[in-house]
Amino acid sequence: MFLFSKQHEELVGIYSSQLARHRCIDLFVHMMELRLNSSVHVKYKIFLSAMGYLPFSPGDDSKGSLEEIIERVLSRSREIKPGKYDKVTDVAEQHRLQSLQKAMVIQWLCFTPPSTIADVADISAKLLTRELIHSNILFREFALISTWKVPAMPIGAHALLSFLAEPLKQFSETPDTLKDYVSEDLKEFQDWVCFILGCSIPVMQRIGTGLKLNWRMLMSLNSYLRKNKDL
Repeated sequence: MFLFSKQHEELVGIYSSQLARHRCIDLFVHMMELRLNSSVHVKYKIFLSAMGYLPFSPGDDSKGSLEEIIERVLSRSREIKPGKYDKVTDVAEQHRLQSLQKAMVIQWLCFTPPSTIADVADISAKLLTRELIHSNILFREFALISTWKVPAMPIGAHALLSFLAEPLKQFSETPDTLKDYVSEDLKEFQDWVCFILGCSIPVMQRIGTGLKLNWRMLMSLNSYLRKNKDL
């Protein structure tokens, strides 16, 4: 209870690292769900705590890993919580709020790992890959909802673009780091960006087997997000 009542989020990593694997994962998932709507500063403390005290990938059966925590959080985020939006009578507003909550979880993957950790480039690329995969899943869901229930693309789509703008900008400057991780996932994401922005496929730049968002698309995306920041 100390971790939650005193808001000492930076301690969750060192505490959970002493627990059995399943309890470590449960504790982190619980903390991340409780702090989903907290400030970026609070969420970044939790992210750094995980990076500092837990392995990124599973290997030791006795320890929980950040990848396992992320997978659990992403999976649970797509579940509709019974009763949470029952008081909202407007269907469009229900889907707007649900889509925003589902999109918020992506922010956990958009933080930059500290440069002092081992294999920081690989970890950053893996985080971006997972961001793209999950974002594409949500884009498909939001697009389907918009065709038969709600006329406009849910706000969650705009939130996803906002969260991923900076990570994609960073990786567009070093496209070679993406070659081993991103292919079809980035292609699909580019198509969704074009769909939402209303731009054409030629705006995208494809280079060999590696793909990247070019500066024109990034500028269009940033301009769009500025204009629609209150959506």
